[in-house]
Amino acid sequence: LGIENKQLQVVFIEQNEVKNTLYKMSQLSGKVFVRLLASSNLVYGDPIIVRPQILPNELIYKRQEVILTKQLDLQDKDVQVALIELLQEINAKAINNGVIADPLNGTVGNLSIGEMLELTKNLQKYQNGLVNVIVRAKRDIYTSDLLSIDIEFEKI
Repeated sequence: LGIENKQLQVVFIEQNEVKNTLYKMSQLSGKVFVRLLASSNLVYGDPIIVRPQILPNELIYKRQEVILTKQLDLQDKDVQVALIELLQEINAKAINNGVIADPLNGTVGNLSIGEMLELTKNLQKYQNGLVNVIVRAKRDIYTSDLLSIDIEFEKI
């Protein structure tokens, strides 16, 4: 492309992509979510050619809405394994319901190490039996949002 300044960060969108994007956006009502995706893998310093992805930014979960209820049998299961499997199930359900996953790692949210340790500690209380799990949205969650959840455990 003849760009000699390697310090310059350049993002290219083909003219047809711009026209298509504007048209798609004009056809949608309400808020939209626009994500730019690289068209190919890159080497540092290469110009970035992107294609826009346009989606309506819809309400997926209302604040305090139950996202998942489930019974876990922790009789013969490692608590950390059970928790990771639970989080993977929550992630898959949120994606199926319309929350957009991070294209690099396929997740819709994250937990801090402190939150993970607290959940593990709470789940360990039920290590030798059945536990009911209730997962709720902490706030309204839209298509483009990170999933923010509360997880409750109840002895059965």
